[in-house]
Amino acid sequence: MPEITIKNFDRSLPGHFVTQLEKAAEKGWWRDVLDDRELVIALRGKSLNVYWKGQSIFKVEAGLLALRASTHEKFLLDPKLSGQIHFDGEKFDVAALETKAFVKSYEGPTSIALMKRAAGIYAGREKSGCHSIAVANPKVIDVEIALPGTVERNEPGDEITSPRIDLLALEPQGTDEARLVFWEAKDFKNPELGSIRSRLPAPVLAQIAAYRAILDGYREDLEKSYTRLCSNLRRIRGAAGQSVHPLVDEVATGVRKITLGDTPQVNLLVFGFDAGQKQYADWQAHRVALEHALASDGGRLYAVGDPKGKQL
Repeated sequence: MPEITIKNFDRSLPGHFVTQLEKAAEKGWWRDVLDDRELVIALRGKSLNVYWKGQSIFKVEAGLLALRASTHEKFLLDPKLSGQIHFDGEKFDVAALETKAFVKSYEGPTSIALMKRAAGIYAGREKSGCHSIAVANPKVIDVEIALPGTVERNEPGDEITSPRIDLLALEPQGTDEARLVFWEAKDFKNPELGSIRSRLPAPVLAQIAAYRAILDGYREDLEKSYTRLCSNLRRIRGAAGQSVHPLVDEVATGVRKITLGDTPQVNLLVFGFDAGQKQYADWQAHRVALEHALASDGGRLYAVGDPKGKQL
């Protein structure tokens, strides 16, 4: 497959886009999105995504005069469908579905609720867990972070794929800095976590090391981009009368300066285990090994059974 080099990294939005978002926040579907604090808004440079459990239920771009939005057709299939379809042995009688199967018009938060229900069908355990963490932690400023660097293109017409880190949060550093802290999330049963029995480095450690190397090479881009992004978030939320996390606000207003730190910090988040699994002797030993390996490069491990409502 041919390789493509991404030369820069910028997730912040241009001014005219933010202005359109501010205007749209007065009323209508975009205001409903902002008011639904279970949704995660992620800025993408020239667009933004509205996520529900890892599924992008809206992609939003700046139009000539106003916002342009789109969604995947699968999220418009009405999850309330419950009737029976006649089958004659060869064909299904789907004629009636043409009028009732899809959500065809926007009717306020009720429509968003239906789209969330439809999107939830496609949500995996890891994406759902990451979503729970992002919603509970307003200092999380980005999700599904596609890293810059050299990436492979799939078949013609496909999107470019690149390494992705699950979460990015701000943490205070001293009195005048806010550090970018990245999190790679894994479900407890993900084989990339490895095990004490394998006696081999867990694949996730190599993954994190690769992330760290890429981040270090784009230090200036990352710090500038996320400084502007914090300002974007403050304006977008402020237009709806909402506040952002104090760290985001302090970066946006120049009280704190964003830093990647001496070494990029990429932590590991593990969730999805029960009380019994937590006590497994093999897991306890492997957890210690993971903690030690991460700490050698300035990272840390956070293991939690149920991620809902948990603070990073």
